[in-house]
Amino acid sequence: MPRWSLTGLLVLSLLSFPGKLMADEAKSVKPRFLDPEIVDSACYNCVGKTMGKCTGNIKLGIPEIPYWDTTLDKFGKVSPLYFELGFTLANKYIWRGQDLGNNVSWQPYVKSGHDFGPLGNPSFTYWVNITNDYKGGNGKDNSEYDFVFDYNLDILKAAGLLGVEQEKMPYLIKKAIDINFSTGYIYYYFPPYHTDTKEVYWTIRYNWPLHPYVSIINDIDAGRGIWYEWGICEELDFNIVKVCAYAKLGYNKNQWISGSALQTLDFGGSIPFPIGKHMAIRPFLSYSKRLHRTYPEGSEDVITHDELYGGFSYSINF
Repeated sequence: MPRWSLTGLLVLSLLSFPGKLMADEAKSVKPRFLDPEIVDSACYNCVGKTMGKCTGNIKLGIPEIPYWDTTLDKFGKVSPLYFELGFTLANKYIWRGQDLGNNVSWQPYVKSGHDFGPLGNPSFTYWVNITNDYKGGNGKDNSEYDFVFDYNLDILKAAGLLGVEQEKMPYLIKKAIDINFSTGYIYYYFPPYHTDTKEVYWTIRYNWPLHPYVSIINDIDAGRGIWYEWGICEELDFNIVKVCAYAKLGYNKNQWISGSALQTLDFGGSIPFPIGKHMAIRPFLSYSKRLHRTYPEGSEDVITHDELYGGFSYSINF
């Protein structure tokens, strides 16, 4: 477990420091109807400015850590790879509407990659879930190891390699290809069962208001099914804090279940508190609504329920 306490991190992240309004000039420029900033700008203009007047533009968090931030900035300039390390501490482990552990779950991870600009961004992530009552695991720890390879491509930037100039494109055509495409491979290993499975996935995320996306996740091994997901997410600027909100709908086609069903509706949000330029802590709260009773193949046990879960995550990047 981490050497620092939840209380200590929350106290640290909630320290208040006066700050100036960021990017005032950018906020004064009105975004067009398909620009992703339109929702955040509306929230800031309707609520953020008022809250700023009431709080004196105080922002929760630590804007800068002397020497530490400078050191990580220098490392980022000389390193060919970027790194992100962190963990999530949650009251339970919920995966696509399924409760995989009712006790507190600790989920550390490490991610590394390289940004090739218009050629894309490949990355590798190693993620672990540790809980004392992994469902069906007979009380054993180290319930799951995930190895994820991801490749992300900004289509609009990639179009520049073909000689397409964004400034000369009609607005609607430009927004039609203003998307991020990602594909990847996930290897799951479950120590309590000494079993594993594999998935490949494809995601298209539109750089539009609410950032809508669609994902297709195909289990090509033990799960033998496909998970379809549609969702939205948005970062809302309330001046004193920013709130990251999301909602997503999941359809399960034979993945770990018998039959197919519109399985879950998930929604929730988090509040990122910066700790300098490279660290952040994010308390979060989510709710998973069961839309259909689903059963594992050959069993009468319902594996999806309405679930309320929350916790916080910590990350450092350089």
